[in-house]
Amino acid sequence: MFIHLPIFDKKTLKFDAITLGCFSIVLVKEPSERLLKHEQCHQEQFKDNPITFYPSYVFEFFLNLLDCEDWMEAYRNISYERKARDAELL
Repeated sequence: MFIHLPIFDKKTLKFDAITLGCFSIVLVKEPSERLLKHEQCHQEQFKDNPITFYPSYVFEFFLNLLDCEDWMEAYRNISYERKARDAELL
């Protein structure tokens, strides 16, 4: 399920949407199909592992920080994010 709160634009935010459990809050005025597919993938990841999704996500992020140059690279290398980026292309 998507909740569209078109109160910001790309210039204002560092992110376009966030998934919280089975809901994705989309903050940009005109979300792309790729963004919706990305967030839908996160919804499915959560549904598959509702107890471990967020702890695993956060743990992976901090683990990645040990090997990465900066926090954005660590974030982009989280396995859940890589999968969601792949889902954008389907």
